[in-house]
Amino acid sequence: MRMRNLGLLAAVALVLSARPARAALDAPHDQTFSQADCTQCHELYQTTPAGDKDFSYGCVTCHNSPENRVRTSLGFPWDPNGNQAVPGVVGNQHSWTGYAENARYGAQTPANSKIASKLLRSRLQCATCHDIHASSQTFSPGSRHTSFTLGEEKTSGTSKMILVDVADGNPRGWRVKLQAGNTFIISHNAGVTPATWLNYVNNAWVPGVDGGQGKGFTIGQNVGLDPDPLATVKFTAATPGDTFDFYVSYPHLRTSNVADALCTQCHADRVMNHVKGSGKDPNYPPDGSRVFSHPVNVALDANGAGYDRPLTAVLDADGGLQPVKVNGVPVNVGDGRTANDLKFDAGVVRCTTCHAVHNGASNSLTN
Repeated sequence: MRMRNLGLLAAVALVLSARPARAALDAPHDQTFSQADCTQCHELYQTTPAGDKDFSYGCVTCHNSPENRVRTSLGFPWDPNGNQAVPGVVGNQHSWTGYAENARYGAQTPANSKIASKLLRSRLQCATCHDIHASSQTFSPGSRHTSFTLGEEKTSGTSKMILVDVADGNPRGWRVKLQAGNTFIISHNAGVTPATWLNYVNNAWVPGVDGGQGKGFTIGQNVGLDPDPLATVKFTAATPGDTFDFYVSYPHLRTSNVADALCTQCHADRVMNHVKGSGKDPNYPPDGSRVFSHPVNVALDANGAGYDRPLTAVLDADGGLQPVKVNGVPVNVGDGRTANDLKFDAGVVRCTTCHAVHNGASNSLTN
């Protein structure tokens, strides 16, 4: 049974009607693919036996839907019984129901009071880390979420389109409709019936109509969807009338994850350099109970010992520097998988170099 909050829905409708120029929420939680009725897509929350509202329930109703099971870029599916981590047992996602404090795994209550306030009697929920209503693009520059993977070719009817690139900017959703003469029109509120179409007139997108003047493109060549394109696509086959729906959004993080700052909200004890990690820090000597971790926030070979190979000029698939094995082969080459690639941050080792919060190639021994 859906849990409807009439006051909340009325407030949402009021906000959306008062701001017609821009959706009140980030894509895809805006009008791009919905009628602005939260309960149209999912139930908002589940009340726990203690009377708390667990918003993970609302998240998982979409993020574990059958049509998303083949999508991996955002960590689908999210099945509490198979994908949620039980350390050392199973899972490829960070736990979203476990206790925030866990001495064995170096976890404490988040330092940020706003994050900590979203715990459910000391337990995590999706909303502990994510806020779909107030996230900021500055929280994780360069980490825009897309509804399908960069470089992936999508098919609609007999047409094919590749998402080539996304840039920083406001979250946005598109419906791209192909027209005769290798032209297309776009809409940013595809979920609203009828969609509001934009036509391409004098090198600018202006309010228009279905079938109006579109932007021209050449098969196999990149084309931007807006004057200052947040998204660049490439059509490899085009049939008039076919449409493509997709979006670019923020990670919806509640606080910054630049330099893995969100990770360290709970795992601050894991942040140490090679001096502290080796037990040589006079302010943190071994005492029989202290835990020591791999150094983070440092470059490889920071200790000068030479046993962790420094970064080379080899580039990985994401355009980032990576170390090489002793035989000279880059570490991220060989198995054809990207989910287990090491991810360096401008040559620096972070938590997320080895750990993926969502969609990790792991049995949760490392997740």
